[in-house]
Amino acid sequence: EISNGAMMEDGSVECVSPSSKVAGKVTLKLEGYNGGATFTYFEAPTVASLRPSRGSLVGGASVSVTGSNLAGSLVQCRFGTTVVDGTSVKVVSSTAVVCYSPRMSAAGTVGVEVSVNGGA
Repeated sequence: EISNGAMMEDGSVECVSPSSKVAGKVTLKLEGYNGGATFTYFEAPTVASLRPSRGSLVGGASVSVTGSNLAGSLVQCRFGTTVVDGTSVKVVSSTAVVCYSPRMSAAGTVGVEVSVNGGA
C-alpha cells in the first residue's frame, strides 16, 4: 500500500503507517531510492486489570498489570503523564507486566497504560 510522506528539515522522511489486519514485518521503500527499511506491525497491548489499584505518593509500589500483547522490546508503563521504563518495568509474559509506580506530586486517580514500543 502506498502512503504519502513528507521530507523533514533534517533529511528524514515521515509518513503515517497504513493500518494492517495482521502482525508482522513489512519492508518500507521510498520511491526513487534503492534499499528499504523494516517496519513491524504488532497487536496493540490492552490492560485488563492492575493490582494494587492505589499506592503512596512516594512511589515504588510493585503494580501487577494483566492484559494481552504486553511483551515487547521497549516496554514502558505510564501512570497519568509519568512514564516508567527500564528497571522499573519487568515483563513476566505476554499477559503480565510488573511496573513500579513513580513518585507523584499530588493524590488522585490516574490512568495506567502499557506501551511495547517505547511509547511511540
